[in-house]
Amino acid sequence: MLKSVNRARAAGRAVAVITDLADGRDRVVEAGQPVPGELGVAIADAFGSGTARLVTVGGRPFFINIHPPSDAGQG
Repeated sequence: MLKSVNRARAAGRAVAVITDLADGRDRVVEAGQPVPGELGVAIADAFGSGTARLVTVGGRPFFINIHPPSDAGQG
């Protein structure tokens, strides 16, 4: 997962790591990648604000951690 995050950031794309706190599973979502339902809305809101957040969707807690694009190599 860390390789996916770093690759996307190095390519200039923001990503979010979504952790299902009920079972510990993680997934990586790139900015603009469609995610259906309430979780997709919460992810889009987190990208919009650029801040991490805890949300509950369908009775399950999720932690959304935003990773902005890397500045390395830009400029």
